[in-house]
Amino acid sequence: MAMSAIVLLSGGLDSTVALWWAMNQKYDSLSALTFTYGSREEDVSVQCSANLARRAGISVEVIELASLERIAAGTSALVDRKKSIPRGIMVPDEDGTAAVWVPARNLVMISVAAAYAEAKGKDCDLIVGFDEEEARTFPDNSER
Repeated sequence: MAMSAIVLLSGGLDSTVALWWAMNQKYDSLSALTFTYGSREEDVSVQCSANLARRAGISVEVIELASLERIAAGTSALVDRKKSIPRGIMVPDEDGTAAVWVPARNLVMISVAAAYAEAKGKDCDLIVGFDEEEARTFPDNSER
């Protein structure tokens, strides 16, 4: 049976490491998904994801999660332009990272990726790159 995987690719360090890890596995098919949800940095994320996918020789599909922007409006400086993004913080810094927390963002993305795979008829692994040390302030980065 052919083994395939979908990498959730943000263009950041953690998902880039996950992509390169997946490339070194025995997958017959590898592709990537990246998500937009009104985040301030999403233009850069989409471009970085496209560049990484091209370098890896795989396809990347962009999925829009507009409802996530509406849910996080008023709570996260990543989507609420009235809020300022803390500068010069080191993660994990509970005060600074709380300002950019998008409720259950990773959980939503994993769920959408699972639905995507099922709709495409793919029995595959979902590969994510979460930073465990951020789990104190970003709960959906944890194993629990």
